[in-house]
Amino acid sequence: MKNLRPALAALLAVSPIAGCATGPVEPVCRAPNAAEMAVFRAVIAHDETRLTDLSAPGAARAALEAGDQNARTHVWGGQGYAGGTVIGLLMAPPLCVIDMPGGDEQQRTALVYTQARYAAVRPPEGTPPGVVFTPYGRRMQDYLPCRFVNTGEGWRLTDLCGFSAPAAPVS
Repeated sequence: MKNLRPALAALLAVSPIAGCATGPVEPVCRAPNAAEMAVFRAVIAHDETRLTDLSAPGAARAALEAGDQNARTHVWGGQGYAGGTVIGLLMAPPLCVIDMPGGDEQQRTALVYTQARYAAVRPPEGTPPGVVFTPYGRRMQDYLPCRFVNTGEGWRLTDLCGFSAPAAPVS
C-alpha cells in the first residue's frame, strides 16, 4: 500500500481532474444583466427619480435624494463635461461587465468597462493571470466600480458606481 501512494499521486497530477484545481483565472467580460441595465438606463436618461428607486438605502442614495451637487456631478458631470463620470463611461457602448471575486448572493461588485477600453487596458493575450485579480486601468476613466446589494426588491446599487459620500460631521 505504501508503494502505491507515489504512483497514485503521479497519476492524479497528469489526469484531467488535476486541471480542476482552483487558481487565478482571467476575468470574463459579460453584458450587463437586467438590474445593471436598469441602473444604466436611468443614468443615461438623466432619470434621478428612477436612479434613486434603483439604489439601496445608504449614504449615496441619501446624497442623491438631497440633491447633493457632488453626487449629481459624479453621475452626470457638470457644465457640459462628462469625462470621468458615470454617464461618460456609459455613453460609449457596448459595455463589458466583470464580476469581482468575493461576491455572493447578498452583495457583489461589478466593474463596468466599455469594450473598447477593456480591450485597450487588459494584458496581452497569453499573459498569465495574477494571483488576485485587480482591475485593469484607472478607476472612473477606464472602468466604473459598481457595488450592488440584494434586497427584498432585487439587486440595488449602493454607491452610485464609485461615489464616496462625505463623512457625517463629528459633534
